[in-house]
Amino acid sequence: MIPLAEQVLGLLYEWKLKSKKTRPDDLIFGTRNGKPEHSTNILRRYIYPACTALGLPRASWLTFRRTFSTWSHHKGVPSKTVAELMGHSTVRTQFIYIQGVDEKKRRAAELLAGELARIGQKSGPTGVKSVN
Repeated sequence: MIPLAEQVLGLLYEWKLKSKKTRPDDLIFGTRNGKPEHSTNILRRYIYPACTALGLPRASWLTFRRTFSTWSHHKGVPSKTVAELMGHSTVRTQFIYIQGVDEKKRRAAELLAGELARIGQKSGPTGVKSVN
């Protein structure tokens, strides 16, 4: 059993309506042969093109794990709940994935970016991107 929000269930229902395979034992995201889709293929076929279309760096499964853990932590989800949802055997494991995004770190990054931009204006154009 996987707990899902009503919005996600609605999206899965819409996907299933468009699917050719609708038997109860059919996979929602399966191959034509009824096997599970390989995770690398999902990244290559769907995630990478979506990132490119949005002008974002490529996301990986680690990106999603870090994002989930970080957002959960910052939204106050109990650590035990996050550990269980992420499939961790201990609560402490989830803290590997949490990324610091507090306001002081964000402000420090803005200050440094401002300095780099001024230096870049003297020596030529530069681009600053956020990466994982």
